[in-house]
Amino acid sequence: MNETPFTYDELDEIFRGDGHNDFIGLSNIDGLIAALVAGPAVVPKAWWLPEIFAGHMPSSVPGSPESRAAATIMTRYAQVEDILAKRPKTYQPILMHHLESFVVGPWALGFMMGMGLGQADEAWMKMLGSRRRDLLPILAATEIGRQMLADMSCSDIQRIAETTEPVQIAGAVLAVHRFYKSHRLPGDRLKHKPRAMPYR
Repeated sequence: MNETPFTYDELDEIFRGDGHNDFIGLSNIDGLIAALVAGPAVVPKAWWLPEIFAGHMPSSVPGSPESRAAATIMTRYAQVEDILAKRPKTYQPILMHHLESFVVGPWALGFMMGMGLGQADEAWMKMLGSRRRDLLPILAATEIGRQMLADMSCSDIQRIAETTEPVQIAGAVLAVHRFYKSHRLPGDRLKHKPRAMPYR
């Protein structure tokens, strides 16, 4: 029997509550998924799902909130896989909104966390070395990403962060997918390196 997933809005409310905290939310999770699907390695589900569920695998009890939440997350993962494989130009990130504007930071933070999973750092460095410009909309949106832009002025980085639109985030994900799709590392080539998502 297949699990009934939550809607994306329901999932975001479950994780973030009233939004007046910095708990992980749907946008963080979507950024993480984008990095995992488009990136250089196939990271096993057992490694990254606990990063979302406070360090443990979600409950598999049918109908439980964790099981339904996991089903929602895996539905989005499968959706992103399908989109990038078959119709990449239609990919759109799930971003937060505030005062009628998109908020890129939480999504970008999730993406950066995905870059750190599975000890694929060296493989990511290949793109950061030769095609870093493609990742600028993502890197400029977080403090950890800005550390990779030491050769750029603070004003230039801030300008990128303030003017980034969803289409540019989507373009960055597509660039990552194109760069790695023909030579992704299988999961058995990785070593588990847990790195918890920031809950607070």
